[in-house]
Amino acid sequence: MNEQKFLRTIFFTAVIAAACKFSFAQTKQQKINKTDSTYVSKLSESDSVKTKAGKSAAKTFAKASMLDSNFSSYKVSQNYLETTDYRFTEDFLVGTQSAFIKKLGNRGTPVEVSLYGLNSSTVVFLNEGTSIANRITNFSNLHFVQSESIEAIEVIPLPRGFLYGNFNIAAVNFISREPSTIKPYSRLRYYQAPEGEGFIDGIFNISPFKNLKAFIELTNHGADSYYLNSRFSNWLANIRLSYLLSPTETIRINYKHVKANTGLNGGVDLEETGKKYPKFSLDDVVYNNLTAAVRFPNRYITNTNNFIAATLITKAIKKTPAEFSFYFREELAEFRQNISGALSENVLPVSRDNKIQTLGARFRFDYQNQLIDLVSVTTFERDKYIADVLHKESFNSSLASSLITTLNLPGKKIIPSAFIKYFLTSQKSDYFGFGGDVLIKINQDLALYAGIANFNKPISLLSSFYTSPDIGKSQQIQTAELKASANFGVLNLSGGYFLINNSNDLISAFYDSDKLNDEAFYVSSYESSTQGLSLQTNFNIWKIHLMANSTLYLREKEQQRNGLPNFSTNGGLYYIDTLFNQNLKMKAGFNYYSIGSRYEQRIDFEKGISSSYFFERTSSSLSMINKTEFTPSFRLDFFFAGRIQDRAIVYFTWENILNSRFFDTPLYPTTPRSLRFGVAWEFLD
Repeated sequence: MNEQKFLRTIFFTAVIAAACKFSFAQTKQQKINKTDSTYVSKLSESDSVKTKAGKSAAKTFAKASMLDSNFSSYKVSQNYLETTDYRFTEDFLVGTQSAFIKKLGNRGTPVEVSLYGLNSSTVVFLNEGTSIANRITNFSNLHFVQSESIEAIEVIPLPRGFLYGNFNIAAVNFISREPSTIKPYSRLRYYQAPEGEGFIDGIFNISPFKNLKAFIELTNHGADSYYLNSRFSNWLANIRLSYLLSPTETIRINYKHVKANTGLNGGVDLEETGKKYPKFSLDDVVYNNLTAAVRFPNRYITNTNNFIAATLITKAIKKTPAEFSFYFREELAEFRQNISGALSENVLPVSRDNKIQTLGARFRFDYQNQLIDLVSVTTFERDKYIADVLHKESFNSSLASSLITTLNLPGKKIIPSAFIKYFLTSQKSDYFGFGGDVLIKINQDLALYAGIANFNKPISLLSSFYTSPDIGKSQQIQTAELKASANFGVLNLSGGYFLINNSNDLISAFYDSDKLNDEAFYVSSYESSTQGLSLQTNFNIWKIHLMANSTLYLREKEQQRNGLPNFSTNGGLYYIDTLFNQNLKMKAGFNYYSIGSRYEQRIDFEKGISSSYFFERTSSSLSMINKTEFTPSFRLDFFFAGRIQDRAIVYFTWENILNSRFFDTPLYPTTPRSLRFGVAWEFLD
């Protein structure tokens, strides 16, 4: 960690010096017009290179969007991303409808993101249409997604989620910033927090040749242990090149690298902590990082990921822009438990390496005329698994093709769509799905959405390997979503209902044993029905802004199985203003987070599986890990961000100002009261 801090300091100092040099050299230049937001505004109107002949082919895909402009309510805009308080990429989703982040207290520990009440293995995350999920577990670690280069986020409507990815039900798409077309541009963001936590991200946008644009990003994020064995260190790098072949053709090259090491302590051990301090109140010692015992003092995972892609974007055929992508992805996860250092007698030793190599090709084309719009996406992948968790080397190939047809009716007040998907694997299994939705724009201030889908899909490779032989390997699923959005001037409301029926939903559990070993298995299945309600509220009057985002889960069995609270709500009250002759654009206020009653869950970080159950092999029966229902919790943060002269942004967060003591996800204690501050600096070279 000392070496990491040293490198971070050198990097920060060098970039700040460069920032000062270029910033002061431009103080006499006319300022670029920007939107009145607290954070960074768009420096260019397009991600593509402009020519005298017009816009390049890259523009036609609207930054690799999976949704057209009619679905703006499903998109998390850049303005929201730039004015929210966040540590990791998953924090951007806190304010989105029907989403819940299962935080684990320890800042670097991988977290599960639940969407529409689903567990994380059935939610796929895409980067411009390509899945970033682990090809064995279908789990996406969003700590490996660089937050500073995200342009926008699309939460795909539930009925359309199955169109993207192979083992999922819901989907989220990240759209990345592209090389700027105006001038070379650089940006630095840095923050510091207690327990040695530090974050630094540098973005450098250059144009070495007329038709070649380059985007380079380097990120380091790490912290020392607060609770025992909670240290983490993440190094992320990304290089994107964009070359304009002609006014209708653009080539993009993208390379990403991840090197991360994360301590996995499994939360606090209530029984062991109670034994160590029998004369003290359990609450007093459990929420004290110096006295609380953790379940795994010597367990960690090391990740090394590489990704390279080449993409051709063309509009050679009129009204039919097309995209051809070829990519190679390699992931290595080294999982270690009780192998070296101070060993624990009651913890099972585990040492496994899991490598996945994926070779893929993706083809997309869009067609538009006055009557219909067509979007077709076809993806082929060849996976090679060299994974100890599978006990053997194996291969798998898959081919998936989807088509969305949208009817353009006169007036465009009613926008109906139909969609289908066909999926074929080398296991000689094929799957089919279809659905439809309709968006009704009653007027500029009121819109309705309704959609349904029916599809079958395979369970993930890991699920098929760790399930009983009598459990089916496919699932028949029906999804439905209803949503209404209304704008009453000072008050904006958006409410929805979602439903997911699964004919073969898997139940995971941990085998009860004398030695600790959080290794999960799928032990049975049942016909599930997940339902919920969501409500998003935005109230703006004068310079006061009130936001609230709430989700209520209607089925207790699914809520308990997926480790969800019975409700969740978050939001904030803010004062937003521009002061001192337009020299300070500020946002200050309070963020709140409230979680309903919930039960303890344990997580198999190697397999990406969580469960609330033990499985007794002799009797083949399930039992709760902990029958205690943890009471609802509430946390309040103070947040301030101010942009100074459209150059620098200062951040300040006072976290957990009430010093509330609870478990984010039982038994992972929330972080205590603390301060976090940082700065972001933009400059044109």
